[in-house]
Amino acid sequence: MKISYCDCRPIKETEIAVSLSGLESYRAKVRQIVTKADFNEPEGSLVTYSDTDRLTAIKAVTEKLKNAKQVIVVGIGGSDLGTRAIHNALSTSQRKQRERLYFLSVASPAQMSELLTALDGVTDPSDLAMFVVSKSGTTTETITNATVLLSKLVKQFGSDIYSRVVFIGNADNPLLVAGDKLGAHTLTMPTSVGGRYSVFTSVGLAPLSVLGYDTDRILSGVKALFRESEYEPMVAESATGLYQHLKRGVRNVKLFAFASGFEAIGQWWMQLTAESLGKTEDNDGRPVELGFIPSSATAVNLHSTEQLYFSGFKGVYTDFLTLPQSSAEVFAIPEEPPLAKSYIGQTIESVSSAIQAGVLTAYKDSQLPYRLTELGSDLEYELGLFMSAKMLETMYLAQLLNLNAFNQPNVELYKLKTKAILGI
Repeated sequence: MKISYCDCRPIKETEIAVSLSGLESYRAKVRQIVTKADFNEPEGSLVTYSDTDRLTAIKAVTEKLKNAKQVIVVGIGGSDLGTRAIHNALSTSQRKQRERLYFLSVASPAQMSELLTALDGVTDPSDLAMFVVSKSGTTTETITNATVLLSKLVKQFGSDIYSRVVFIGNADNPLLVAGDKLGAHTLTMPTSVGGRYSVFTSVGLAPLSVLGYDTDRILSGVKALFRESEYEPMVAESATGLYQHLKRGVRNVKLFAFASGFEAIGQWWMQLTAESLGKTEDNDGRPVELGFIPSSATAVNLHSTEQLYFSGFKGVYTDFLTLPQSSAEVFAIPEEPPLAKSYIGQTIESVSSAIQAGVLTAYKDSQLPYRLTELGSDLEYELGLFMSAKMLETMYLAQLLNLNAFNQPNVELYKLKTKAILGI
């Protein structure tokens, strides 16, 4: 993973140094948590590769489900976005069938009907693996979706279907207790780790393992964040740089992925940052003044977003993400049909590379600040490294902004209103 920057209004080295100095005590705390593999702290999400008891439990369960042809994840937000992000990226690059993985996230009759239709043709329950994920065990969307789906599956296959179901959440939460009584498998996650930081716990590792991905390689990327000397300092400097841009008026940070299959990475990152940094008050009880709205885009959105930004729309910082293009087949642009005469001799790959270079050059010419993260070809490893780096960067940004990165007091408002409307 390589990171480069273009700052139209260069940030002074002294400003970075001051911010890094203010961050040093927290960096030391995080390093100590990682060294001790302390899962009692929320930053323990960065060291789940040392959680041997839970990793052993995950392997024992997923071995029983590894022949599944269809995998279902019932969960919302942190319970499914990380899994979706890694699967979509890897299935695209490795040419695996993306349709093997189905999600039930929102309370949607249309989504439920679509999934049930897809499962109609399944005759052998061993072809299925289902993961029901809720940290608290009380998430409205998850428990209602899981109840309806399991009722349908029991009618289709009988109660033996529970041997193909895994409930994941905090130990002894109501969902895991119910799952255990039904004869399903249960996997726990560290209580201190929040949902948006949980992708490298059983929440993400279990379904990804059943899907056939190398989760050990993913975790090796997470481990490299602190084991390799260059990455943690790179993240700290990146966080302080973005903090300085916020002080200069940036209010929208966009993760722009050139790579195909990376749409869900942006969705995962948006939740991570919005829920971690979107607070009413700071740690001292003062109103929060600095922050940003996270957004994401891919090359599909290139015309619309760049028209907006190149027209002079202010307060935007773009975080570009790309990776080496690799294909077993080279698609050269032919002479016939005569639709692209000036491009004859080029390939789709060379055109794509030129578009990326053209966008970055236009950003420089337009004096728009950006950061470019380039991933390597070992994508399991690179995704583990990149996503854990984003988690750490969010923690560092929260520290610089004097915010608690791990609470979510305002999310509960809509949940309480929902239950009041339902009379629960």
